Order: sequence, then structure tokens, then C-alpha cells
Amino acid sequence: MRGKLEERKTVEPPPIPAICDTFIPLPAGLELYKNVEIKEELPIPQIMRNRSVPVFSIYQIRFREGVEDVTDAIAELEDFFFRPGRISRVGNLRVDLEVRCEKCKYHSILKGVSQLSRCPRCGNTRVMTKRIRTYYTLYGDWEDFITVNKYSWYLGLPREQRHTGYIARGVERRASPFHLAVHSDRAFITSFLSLDWPTYIEWYTRPRQLGAIINVTIDRHGRVDNTFIQSIIKVHCEILGYIEAYLARLRYQFQVIYP
Repeated sequence: MRGKLEERKTVEPPPIPAICDTFIPLPAGLELYKNVEIKEELPIPQIMRNRSVPVFSIYQIRFREGVEDVTDAIAELEDFFFRPGRISRVGNLRVDLEVRCEKCKYHSILKGVSQLSRCPRCGNTRVMTKRIRTYYTLYGDWEDFITVNKYSWYLGLPREQRHTGYIARGVERRASPFHLAVHSDRAFITSFLSLDWPTYIEWYTRPRQLGAIINVTIDRHGRVDNTFIQSIIKVHCEILGYIEAYLARLRYQFQVIYP
């Protein structure tokens, strides 16, 4: 049936999530993984056909050999949608050492150091130390393609903790466009492409310290212009590509079963 499916195309994604077999052509000049920070090879999502992306899609994921308990698969697949879990799955582990010295008020985190007998500054032997497990990728400590490119907001809003993270003023909640369902021997990820996203999002690295603004261009009539549409399509496709890379890294077999 998939090979006989006629691709019905429209110019813009729907205003709200919808289950349909419609495809949206990539806007002219839009190239995936261009003008972003990327330090690895990421795939063009399997859902795409002839530079078009479906409004609604379903991935079927087969558990890899060795996954005997469905709860293990649930944990691995759910972790993609949360930064610490995702990066701990695909990153490398390094043990760091947090050091505090009351005598000279020294405080630092020494990367790759597992033990220390005296303060690096004053030589005091009575120092407090604490080992810290740090996961890192090519993008840095606790960073990956999604975090460095400020894409985490697309996994659902609000996305904040202790007044840090992504905040959209006046928006109580915007659910993730990706939905995970896990069964006894397989899982499914569905994705919805739509335009019901805030046009202004603030990203805070620390409480009350604005790190970046994700702003959508509004024309003089108050309408969202093509910049917004291109941004949503680009982020949607690139995150799907990263999901595929994540699944492959964890040795899951997957395929698009709709459309």
C-alpha cells in the first residue's frame, strides 16, 4: 500500500496537529543541517520523499537482540526526550573531581581527575572532594546536536527547571509533536508537523540570565511569515534525523510504516 499512496501536497503545514497523508514541500533554498552546529553525520529522515515531509508519520521500532525486558526498552527510548538521559546513552563517561578548600577558599572542578591529596592552590591536605560523573560528546560536556542548536523547545513546552531553560510567556503548555508507544516486542514513534507554536521563546542559562531568544518574524500585518514556516519544518526534520541516529546508535531496527 505504501508504494501506491498518492502524495497530496500543500504549501504550509496545518495550524494544529492532524492525522493525514499530506506532504509539505521543503521551501525553496531550505537545506537540512545547514547553518547549524553539527559535528557528526546525521541522516536525512526516512519520512521524506522528493524534498517533501509528511504532516503525520509513524516509525515502527523493533527491539534489538538482547533486550529481554520491555522496561529496558522503555527507558532507552524515553531517554531521547530528556537531555541527561539522551546524552548519557550516546556520550562518553568521564569522572571529574570537585575540590573545595576552606583555608584558601579554592573551589573548582578538575576534569578527568579521580583523586587529590592536597589543595592545588595552597597545598592544604584537608580538602573536601567529590567525584562527579560527566557525560560528553563532540559538542561538549552534557551537550549534543539538540542542545547546542537550541532545539530542545521543540520537544515540548514548558521546558524549564528552577527558572532555567525554555520559557514561552503566556503559553501554559505545548505538547511534544513526538509520541512514543511501547508494546511487548516493538515500539512506535509518531510525529506531527504543525504551526501551533509560540512565536517568541526565551532561553535562560541561569535564573534571570537570558541566554538567547528564539524569535519568529512577524510581518507588518501581524501574520507569521515564511521564516517561521521554514524554521518549524527545518527543526522538525533535523530532530527526526537525530532520532534515527539515536536509534541506530542503540542498535534498534526501525522503518517508516506511515505514510
